Amino acid sequence: RKAAAAEEEDEEEEVEDAEEDGEMNIDKMLEEAEPAEIMDLPQLKRLVIALERKISRNQEMRIKHADEPSRFMESEVELFEEISKMQTLATAPELYSEFVKLGGPAKVVQLLDHENNDIALAAVELVMELTDTEALAESESEEGPTALVAALVEHAFLELLVRNLARLDEADDDAQKGVYNSLSIIENLSELQPEALETLTEKTDIISWLFKRLLVKTFEQNKLFCSEILSILCQTSAVNQRRVGAADGMDRLLQLVAAWKKKDPKDGEEVELVENLFNVLCSCLMLPENQAAMVEGEGVELMVLMLQARKFAARCALKVLDYALLRNTASCQRFVNAMGLKTLFPGFLRPSSIFQSKQKEGRGGVREDEEH
Repeated sequence: RKAAAAEEEDEEEEVEDAEEDGEMNIDKMLEEAEPAEIMDLPQLKRLVIALERKISRNQEMRIKHADEPSRFMESEVELFEEISKMQTLATAPELYSEFVKLGGPAKVVQLLDHENNDIALAAVELVMELTDTEALAESESEEGPTALVAALVEHAFLELLVRNLARLDEADDDAQKGVYNSLSIIENLSELQPEALETLTEKTDIISWLFKRLLVKTFEQNKLFCSEILSILCQTSAVNQRRVGAADGMDRLLQLVAAWKKKDPKDGEEVELVENLFNVLCSCLMLPENQAAMVEGEGVELMVLMLQARKFAARCALKVLDYALLRNTASCQRFVNAMGLKTLFPGFLRPSSIFQSKQKEGRGGVREDEEH
């Protein structure tokens, strides 16, 4: 017993020593850590002036040594580092208005058109950080972010952002990250200044670019993000719904969702992709001209086939039909001719005749199906 007690005491001492060592290490790390850099107005002015100088020097070196890239490379590295330093501004949204007065947004927008993709992508990342809605939610300043977005739009930021997307090859990891950051900016704008999204679709080819990107067969994160952005653009804006339709969007959407007629998504991310695409369809079908385009593109028949296939997309197809048939005689006639009623009626008695029986749904999901 004495031996056991002594052993227990030794173990307790070892634990106490380890805890003390751990505390000492933490204290040492805290002492050695560099203090967090906090932006103030004098520092902001210095950074803006420094950025302007680096931009001017880089332009001069590029003109002077146009045929010798190695001669202007150093100035480009310095410019890249200066852009990275500017990210500190994201910690002080209350200074955004001063940043606008100092002409900062115009200088950042200018960089999106830089010949070096690394410089352009650094500028994109900077704007992404400055418009991060999660960080801005902690700030009491609302005027600053609003002024920043307005200044960016005024200096053709949206046009250059989308033009820059077109030159990025996502086979490169940095370019892939650049596409993600660009889409993040659009998502941020949807919360900070929703009306900017209509300006985006008016002045750029973002709708066409999104469809082109979604038609790529392989699935990855940026493809999912594109479906989210398209859904955001159409969610509450009749203007954007009309522009999607005018860009041959209904046929393109039907082509995209047709891929899920006879197969199920592999995982949760693919489920989200499919739901986003069907949500875009539903949003666009709020307009009569898009309903007519769906009839012409045989979209009603496609939705009935999806109901009959009893795959994951069946439930999404039912929701689309609800929007497609609303106050539209031509759609209703097509639905009847496509044996839609014969397909639909058994679902009232036995939902599994349309939907996957193995899928576990709550009462809320059943209620929504009955509604549609």
